[in-house]
Amino acid sequence: MARRRVERCPVTPIGESAPTKTVVGHAPLRPWLGHSHIDLTFLQDFPEASAIVKCLLDLHGGKRSAHALASRVQRYLRFVVTKGLDLSAQSLTAYRDSLDSATDLGGRSRQGYYSIAASFVRELGERGIGKVEKLPLGFRDIAHSPYPTFTELASNWDHLKKNPEYEARLELHKARNLDKLSRDVLVISELWMETLEDAAWESVCMQIDDWSLAESVVERSRHVTYADLWDQQPSIEAALGLLYQTFGRFIPTSPQWPPRIVDYCKGRGWPPTRLKGAFFPTIKSLSAFLVLALANGILAPNVDSVARYAFVGCVSQSSDKDQVLVRLGKFRGHPIERLINPKSRVVVALKALEATVVKALDDLDRVPPKLKEDGGVPLFLHYFPGRGGSEVRVVPRDHPPDMVRRFIASSSTKYPVLQPLVSGPTGVNFRCTHLLCQRLRGGSIFDIQSGANHRNVSTTVGYLERVEVAATARMVQFSFQAYLVSEARAARLRRLGNGFHCDPSQAPRENCLRMDLCSGCKGRKIVFIASRIVAEWLAWKSHIELHEDYLRQHRPERWSKVWSIRLVEYRVLLAEVPKRVLREAEKFVGSVGLLPLE
Repeated sequence: MARRRVERCPVTPIGESAPTKTVVGHAPLRPWLGHSHIDLTFLQDFPEASAIVKCLLDLHGGKRSAHALASRVQRYLRFVVTKGLDLSAQSLTAYRDSLDSATDLGGRSRQGYYSIAASFVRELGERGIGKVEKLPLGFRDIAHSPYPTFTELASNWDHLKKNPEYEARLELHKARNLDKLSRDVLVISELWMETLEDAAWESVCMQIDDWSLAESVVERSRHVTYADLWDQQPSIEAALGLLYQTFGRFIPTSPQWPPRIVDYCKGRGWPPTRLKGAFFPTIKSLSAFLVLALANGILAPNVDSVARYAFVGCVSQSSDKDQVLVRLGKFRGHPIERLINPKSRVVVALKALEATVVKALDDLDRVPPKLKEDGGVPLFLHYFPGRGGSEVRVVPRDHPPDMVRRFIASSSTKYPVLQPLVSGPTGVNFRCTHLLCQRLRGGSIFDIQSGANHRNVSTTVGYLERVEVAATARMVQFSFQAYLVSEARAARLRRLGNGFHCDPSQAPRENCLRMDLCSGCKGRKIVFIASRIVAEWLAWKSHIELHEDYLRQHRPERWSKVWSIRLVEYRVLLAEVPKRVLREAEKFVGSVGLLPLE
């Protein structure tokens, strides 16, 4: 049977008299914000979901941290849908309580999550999507502590006090009017900062030599066929030349290279990352330049000022012939501008990096416009050979912390003094350490204000007070905690099962007639913030409260002399325990062995 021929015709007549309809656009439930999609598909059954997504796009879509802000709103919206609430003050109050008990957030993070959710609900109300009502207040008494300094983040560095260089520096600073703790902080901070600068400079010098070798290869490539030279006499220079004549300055991943290059060069100290970095910077090669700039005490820059706003031309001539002007931008506020000796390490490094970047970008047909979106061509660029297309990119904002940590870890093998810093500081901890050292050296508050680029001196005074107090207070706290832990783990201590430990050396054994008589005993030790110990406190507190009426009526003497005192002790101790530790301890309450109270 023959198929019937399909006749196609317009659904509606086309002409001047044809009816027209306005196309209504609906915001997708997986909008693109920042660098990726944000999943809001759980709103598909929620009233006015499209209007909610559109409000989110309007409120945060054009911001620099659009995805991070949208993720915080996403958390609130998911909470509302899960609990079956509406977008109102009531749901914000419940959301605030859930943030207060969240184990994955600190105090400042909780406040940030709540304030972003509250501003979103307020915006919805103004647009007529939600209720216009007074919103609940956020968290109170949130400590706005500064970024920790090196000494706060370092692990155990007491053994470094036996270092000859440490002792020499200690003698140098003895004349200063500093207490012993402040002097120790100053000496070890200076030692770490100078060691990091030395390690970074060593890596930078090696990178500059690699760039010089690559430039000589580029010059010779006009007259030499490196493929023939590689076949006749393999060498590092021949490998670099073959890579350049095959790919140019932007080298792809090693699987695409000619055969034998990787194995030959790796055995001679030239892994693929070093070969690629000889023509254009890589994330690994840029790490040393980043650390060198951050460790410079004259600049004392923010991380973004180096990684994002160090543009081509950041080093320029000044009116002083003996100094050059180094200018590092900022996203907000005034840029950092400092006069520095032209022979200083950071100036040499920045100029060498600029020369390499400019030569490589000249080989491109055009500089990608998005490289200039922050106001200039950044120096901290790298070549990204992605599957969807290779391109030159700025160092991503989330890379500098890992860059700094990896550099410290790799340098600690040659410089053992850096071992306490492994897995500790990131880029944000350099600046506050610089300012703390200036303060402890007795620097003028106005000089420190100028170095910190603060507009008002009151900002500098408050910042320094917080940094100085935190640096010393946390060290004292950590040393006391270490003492408590060492005491708790000592072989002579034994766990009693009632939330306490016993040191028999401080109390005769014959006095321990029963475990419930250890209140007030000199041999009793208390260990804080240990979830299993807190579980014993919770179990015994509930156990005593359950039998309180019976003890009061039938064992009044035991109640007044033993269990009432113990109950007060448990209540006082539990009042000092953070909620997160309490939640962890509740998991172990059922495994606590309880004894009769009579």
